[in-house]
Amino acid sequence: MMQPSRYWAGLFGILICLIGYAPAHAAGNQQEGKSLAEERCVNCHVVGRNAPNAIESQPVGPDFTSMKKVNVGKLKAMLKKPHPVMSKFPDLSDQQISDLAAYIALMAQ
Repeated sequence: MMQPSRYWAGLFGILICLIGYAPAHAAGNQQEGKSLAEERCVNCHVVGRNAPNAIESQPVGPDFTSMKKVNVGKLKAMLKKPHPVMSKFPDLSDQQISDLAAYIALMAQ
């Protein structure tokens, strides 16, 4: 039979590992998000400072570099159910959405 203190120490260790993993996953990878933005968003948005942009004139959608204080949760929800113009997004995984949201939030600072 396992001693109670060892049981709780083991359980606490597992919890610390899980807590440490969850925020990193939820936060998204900004570099991966940048790649996605440069691949999929440049036709309608200014996606970053010194980033290649396919738009010739005014962007159709918001300029990622001039947005202020992005609510990442709301942004993720919008990317999961995009409007029809954003036709390249229905196939994004949850991780890709987290990555893209992390990048947009970084640009919006």
